[in-house]
Amino acid sequence: MIDIIQHIQYLVSRHDCVILPGWGAIVAQHVPACVSDGILYPPVRKLGFNPAVNHNDGMLAHSVARREGISYDSAVAAVTAAIAKLRNLYDVAGLLALPRIGTLRRDSSGTMSFIPVADAKSIANIAFFELPVMEVVDNARQESASEAVVRLSGLRAFARGAAAVAAMIALGITLTTPVIVNRADTSFASVPAPKVTAAKAVNLPLAAPADSTLFIAVPNHADATDTLKLAPAPAAVAAKALAPTFYLIVSSHANRAEANAYVAARPDEKLTVFESDRRFRIVAATGSSFNEAVALKSNADFSRRHPDAWVLRK
Repeated sequence: MIDIIQHIQYLVSRHDCVILPGWGAIVAQHVPACVSDGILYPPVRKLGFNPAVNHNDGMLAHSVARREGISYDSAVAAVTAAIAKLRNLYDVAGLLALPRIGTLRRDSSGTMSFIPVADAKSIANIAFFELPVMEVVDNARQESASEAVVRLSGLRAFARGAAAVAAMIALGITLTTPVIVNRADTSFASVPAPKVTAAKAVNLPLAAPADSTLFIAVPNHADATDTLKLAPAPAAVAAKALAPTFYLIVSSHANRAEANAYVAARPDEKLTVFESDRRFRIVAATGSSFNEAVALKSNADFSRRHPDAWVLRK
């Protein structure tokens, strides 16, 4: 089963309303930065739970479909099963903890309440984790700080000027120091390339079609000939040249066992498993071009079975 908690955490960190279909919605309220008692607090998002908003807006299903590489309808079914499991845990125990989000708790009267985690630990505030709480100083302290900044700026300007003078002195010494060049031992780009004084043997690859006739000169037999049979190119080379580059994908899985089970459940279809990018994808057709690979989608029966089939290029 999918880890629905990870999808919920991901969506809560990026959206103000994440609906758990059939149960309720986790809602985030944005509170801007503020100053209280001389302390500047960073912005924060406070979480709540609204059981009245429980329709399926598709957000969770789309997140699951993207992550797992499955169709939207399959993702909807997976989300429904996962939410039902969470609801069952809540019904049995009377509470359900959602890590880094909050806890759903049922009181003695059967009413459900939501207790959010501390703002500093909430996944909703992941964008504000690095913002510190700062003290706001008064005018007198600000003036003192300004004077210190002016003095520090003067020291920095003096240091930069001293460094510039030192660099100019070092550059002058470098430019005025004579450099002795021994031209007898120096190679220049304008010197002509050396002449070839001895021939070297070069091994050239022998490439000739099968059943070619090779004439070999034999000492004292100028008219002698012989026939050399050359083996054709290995079949693997030809197969590699014709290897498909477009794959019609109907399903994607995280491990080979799931992929093999998917293929075994459909013996009437010519499906194969193709491993790519740490995923095990189910291939229905291949081709050397996009049109050749996608041609099977024009089949009405295939389109009914795999409406979300797509083409992968490798």
